[in-house]
Amino acid sequence: MSEVLPRVRKIIADRFFLEDEFDNNSDIMKDFGADSLDMVELVMIFEEQFKIRVNDDLSSQIKTVKQAADTVEMLLAKKEEEQYED
Repeated sequence: MSEVLPRVRKIIADRFFLEDEFDNNSDIMKDFGADSLDMVELVMIFEEQFKIRVNDDLSSQIKTVKQAADTVEMLLAKKEEEQYED
């Protein structure tokens, strides 16, 4: 997960005004007080920062910091794979 996890952690920390001392298994809504609008905005930030597209099904599955990083990592790998196919 090379640079993805630290970048996702920084985005989440900045968005929710957190110190960087939180667990990767932290639930974004429960532990950081995010609501559904916050989650939509967070996904939009991931899309912008990583140049990816997160569909509604995937975005609704993001609950923890690790799930967010895993989702971004998977979409980046898929994007890279599609570039090789062209």
